[in-house]
Amino acid sequence: MQRATSLVAVNAPKHVAAFSKVAALVETPRGGPSSGSGAKIAGRSRFYKAVGIEAEGDGYCITLDGKKVRTPSRSLLQLPTKALAATVAMEWDAQREVIQPTTMPIMTLASTALDHWDFEFIIEELMKYLQTDTICFPVESQHQEKLATRQEKKWQPLRKWFETEFGGELDINYGTITKLQHDAVAVNNVRMFVDSVRQ
Repeated sequence: MQRATSLVAVNAPKHVAAFSKVAALVETPRGGPSSGSGAKIAGRSRFYKAVGIEAEGDGYCITLDGKKVRTPSRSLLQLPTKALAATVAMEWDAQREVIQPTTMPIMTLASTALDHWDFEFIIEELMKYLQTDTICFPVESQHQEKLATRQEKKWQPLRKWFETEFGGELDINYGTITKLQHDAVAVNNVRMFVDSVRQ
């Protein structure tokens, strides 16, 4: 599996710490070494070599060395589409020597959805990403002209797509990380789009 790559960066949700304590991350025989261990995956050395995807019921699950990943409450991490499963699998595959849950936002959100079923909470967490998207924080050209040119070439099409898709512009802060003031209509349209997923 290829290493995960991304054009954007996001801050992990505040509740990510709640998912770093995992009684049993993967399937093991009852009473096995991970049973009731409350093991933390944050900062834990990567303990697996192969990441895979398997069909499971009417969805797909993630496997680590053939063992199926579970949520913190021990629910099977069963995802509705292969594309979503592939995204989570890439997050696992992208981990290096040490596992960093803060670099696994989709895994975190999927676990939240399966364990809590509070869709309003999920929507609020997703909406926070609009305030942290890297494409809204390009460097200033007078300081890093080469990088600024590359960012403009890669990111402007994404910002244009957003404007067309959601009917408003993204706020841009050059060289500073301050609160963004996105177009209110666009933000509302994004929220409506996310909310439509539950239908």
